[in-house]
Amino acid sequence: MRRILAAIALICLLGLTGCAPRTDEPLTKETAVRFELTDGRSFVITVMPAYAPLTATAFVRLVREGYYDGKIVHRIRPNFVVQMGQPLEGGMPPTVTGEFSANGHPNALSHTRGTVSLARATSYDSGSSQFFICLTDQTRLDGNYAAFGRVTEGMEVIDSFAKLELVYSPALREVSSPVDPPTIARAYVIE
Repeated sequence: MRRILAAIALICLLGLTGCAPRTDEPLTKETAVRFELTDGRSFVITVMPAYAPLTATAFVRLVREGYYDGKIVHRIRPNFVVQMGQPLEGGMPPTVTGEFSANGHPNALSHTRGTVSLARATSYDSGSSQFFICLTDQTRLDGNYAAFGRVTEGMEVIDSFAKLELVYSPALREVSSPVDPPTIARAYVIE
C-alpha cells in the first residue's frame, strides 16, 4: 500500500511541476507583467508575442528569472523615451534577433505613446535586456526596433519619470541620467 501511495504522490508531484510555465518555451499569448517600484508605485506592460515572438519570449524569461529586480531607470529623454534593464554588473543576457523590417522581420506594432521596444546598439541583433517605453509617438523608430508590448496600466508613472532631474551621461553623450533613478523592486508575470 505504501508503494502505491508513494507512486501516486510522485505522479501528482510530477504532474504539478509539469504544469508550471517553462522558461524555454516560446511565448504564444499576450502576457501581462507588473513592475513594482521601490516607492510603491507600479506599471503593467502587456507583452504581445504576435509582433516579436523571440523578443517577447526572452523578455518574459528574464522577468521570470528575476533579472529586472533591483534594476534602475537609467535613461530618460523627456518627450522621447525612458529606458531600463541595463546590467548593473557581470555579463549581459543573451542577445535576440532584431525583429523589425530593416532586419527582414515584419513587425506592425508602431512606436506610439506607451509602446515598449527592445533597445539595441548599432548591430540589428544586439538587443538583450534593455527596453524603452515611448513617452510620445515615435513612429520614426518603426522598422528599426523590435516593438513587443504596450504599457496598459500606470502610464502616469512612466510620465512622472520625465519630470525628474537629469544630468549628463558621458557614455551616452546626452543629458539623460536621473539624479535619483527610479528602482524596480520586483517584476513579475501576472498569472
